[in-house]
Amino acid sequence: MKSNLQTRITRSILATPLMALALLVCWIFLYSRHEWLAGAGIVLLVQILFGLSLVQVNRASQIIRKHTNIMCFFYWLFVACFIAPFAMDGVGDWRSLGESLGVPLLLCLSLWLLLTSRSAQYNTGRLYHSFLLLSITSYVSLELLYMAPLYLLLMLYLRSMSLRSLCAALFGIALPVVTFYFLLHLPYPELLHKEFRIPDIDYLLIYFGALWLITAFYVWGVRPQLTAAVRTWLYALLFLQLYLLAMTALHLSAYTITPMLLCTSLTVGYFFTTASSRISLLLFVGALIAPLVFLCLSVW
Repeated sequence: MKSNLQTRITRSILATPLMALALLVCWIFLYSRHEWLAGAGIVLLVQILFGLSLVQVNRASQIIRKHTNIMCFFYWLFVACFIAPFAMDGVGDWRSLGESLGVPLLLCLSLWLLLTSRSAQYNTGRLYHSFLLLSITSYVSLELLYMAPLYLLLMLYLRSMSLRSLCAALFGIALPVVTFYFLLHLPYPELLHKEFRIPDIDYLLIYFGALWLITAFYVWGVRPQLTAAVRTWLYALLFLQLYLLAMTALHLSAYTITPMLLCTSLTVGYFFTTASSRISLLLFVGALIAPLVFLCLSVW
């Protein structure tokens, strides 16, 4: 039988609104004296919408069949503790704001189109638009093209690879390159290892690496009763999460943090909703305390 604390949090109706309120209070506390409040408000709104989008993703994939918004709870917890203290660093105008929000948004949409190509009747169009959006985001950060091999591997795993879909994907990734570079004569950005604005990034990577190991052991080792569709989604999310974690650890691109947090929120939410041992309760409490400790150290 599950522990009462874990069950109450995962099934509570108030857990997600309280976490959203905590995110709002944290944001107001950190940016009440920021000179560009409009930018801080837009970033907060986008992060709230990102969290709410996880509910729709879960409904479409049926990863967590029980009525819970635990994935929103975890995402807003991660944002409040890891992203909020440093979200506005280097964002001082509309152009930099558009890059910091637009690139993760397009990248997440590209990944969503890729992951849903397996269940789509006509997956060629989804794969074309997925690679097209990836190529567009690479104009801001050329390092994001390193995700192209991941996309191809996921196409093979999701069984959406065919000669037609492969040609559509290659055409989608080549179209922005030809348009920007050859037709518009816009110079592509150089390969630069951008410095992360989050201090103590190593501690953050250790935390998310530990969460990935725990979730992967539960999905692959314990092997709960899963349907083929849920197993496909979970394996794809775990592989995607590991790839994004590696790109973040190698400091290849700072724009991979948001997709990594979204994937982590889904997989960790699944673990804490379905696990029933006392060890899962301890891990649940640790997953709640560690981000709060990181937030306190960052503010201090």
